[in-house]
Amino acid sequence: MSMTWELLAEIILFVWITLTVILLNLSEKYRRLGTGGKETGWPAFTLIIVLYSIMFLNGIILSFAGALLPLDPEMTETNIGMVMWVLALLALLLLVPAVRRLLSRWIPIDPENRLHAGALSLSMIIAINLGTTLAFGLEDLSEYAATPDFSEVLVQIWSQNLLFLLISLLGVGWLIRRSGREVLQRLGFTRPSPVAVLKGAGVGLVLMVVAALAEQLAANVEWLYDPHVEEMTEKLLGPLLTSPLGILTLGLAAALGEETLFRGALQPRFGLLPTSVLFTLSHVQYGLSMATLVVFLLGLYLGWVRQREGTVMCMVIHATYNMGLGVLSLYMGS
Repeated sequence: MSMTWELLAEIILFVWITLTVILLNLSEKYRRLGTGGKETGWPAFTLIIVLYSIMFLNGIILSFAGALLPLDPEMTETNIGMVMWVLALLALLLLVPAVRRLLSRWIPIDPENRLHAGALSLSMIIAINLGTTLAFGLEDLSEYAATPDFSEVLVQIWSQNLLFLLISLLGVGWLIRRSGREVLQRLGFTRPSPVAVLKGAGVGLVLMVVAALAEQLAANVEWLYDPHVEEMTEKLLGPLLTSPLGILTLGLAAALGEETLFRGALQPRFGLLPTSVLFTLSHVQYGLSMATLVVFLLGLYLGWVRQREGTVMCMVIHATYNMGLGVLSLYMGS
């Protein structure tokens, strides 16, 4: 039941984001045609402001509730509330042109572009998700989180990544201001040769082995090691590691959704390093651990591949990497 409500909440959020992205693209289309675009730009900004205002107010309420009626000595409610309102406020500040002009010195955005402004602000949802997770604590999450069955996890993983794909396509102007061919070109979708695909698969397997060894070493020396990461991962993804269909899902869904969003859509606008950071923050189940460092380094490498060989090669590497880890986990557990 909890997974159903979580999925519903995610769908509502993605519908909100999708509508915002469509309005921002229409605004950019009309701006380029010389007809202004404010008639769709301002409603899009209003949706963003409403979204973060709700988060800000929820954060303030939680902060005061936790301070006045602390339900536990760790002040969990206060910490979660503080993370929410601080990051929501930061997201709202990113809508201010002066702030974007300052950021444009380091990331390749057009500070006057409404679409860039909206994408920058909406990206803070990833940081808020991670921040609230850390404030709650992986230990408590792993303790209270229910283990979903195979079908629930399968539906959640595919629905999330298909929504990532949809937002990526709409975000770069599909059906609004770019043709299908232009969208594929903007996302970096080029057709690799069979030899290149085999090379990418080989690289993915090598990276998988290196990552597995790094995490095992971290566990042995207890450096950047958190036992609750393994517990949380097992609860979230464990059911998928029991069958070939589940392992294929781990590889194919993430490669399709995450690579299209992060490497395809966001990296050309945010740059290699900021996109790699966002990619890392999206993996909230790892908290702050060796797995987090591994994901960050993987994101940097995939971003480098995106710049040189396109997004499809990133997909091949990512899919092979994930499926390799899935097979390794299945083998180690048997």
